Amino acid sequence: MLALTGTDLYRDLRESAQARESLRMAHAFIVLQAQAVEALPGRLREKASVVIQSCATRLRHAPVRRGVRFCVIGHLREEKDPLRAAAALAHLPRDLPIEILQLGDALDPRLGAAARAAMRRDARYVWLGGLPHHRALRWLASSHAMVISSRMEGGANVVSEAIRIGVPIIASRIPGNLGLLGRDYPAYFRVGSERELARLLQRAASDRDFYRRLRRRIRGLRASVAPCSEARALLAAISRARSAA
Repeated sequence: MLALTGTDLYRDLRESAQARESLRMAHAFIVLQAQAVEALPGRLREKASVVIQSCATRLRHAPVRRGVRFCVIGHLREEKDPLRAAAALAHLPRDLPIEILQLGDALDPRLGAAARAAMRRDARYVWLGGLPHHRALRWLASSHAMVISSRMEGGANVVSEAIRIGVPIIASRIPGNLGLLGRDYPAYFRVGSERELARLLQRAASDRDFYRRLRRRIRGLRASVAPCSEARALLAAISRARSAA
């Protein structure tokens, strides 16, 4: 069985003959969200099983009462487009009471330097650096919403964590997010567009009906990230692989 989790699926299969050979060797595939199946060559799609990553945290959504907090969680690397939310601040009114919290180590030193420069430009943006997982989840639970601005994702675990806790998500329109949140989820923005992201941030911060709608949609997805759901899907994938072997 071969698990395809992100850049391997959306980049390496196009660029690497070795990656394509690994597909031919596998009896079965695991992908992390339904849209990922479409990235496989057509003749291999029937061998794929979707196993959505689960989260077992008992934390529940408890956003701060002062202002509106948005968090961005993930190491700073190019595929994540991590500073898009910071860039969106330039298109938001200065009197809008929001803050952007960025969590994650700078795997690319240039992005670390850019994050520090963004903090100097705008006090509404704070980069906290790398944190232990349990502390990152607490920051997530205290946020009104999470931004995932990635250019490429196989099915981000932080999306499962936000769903489990009940945190609304504002997401780039990429297959990895569409496959977890649904094609008709109401808070997508075009990849790389800080203007579209800014409009969604402002709407989430000031339109109560829109924000309630996001919370309801996230609550409706909670069962999909339960540990028992992941276990059932994994057992089914193993059974299919045995049949194919």
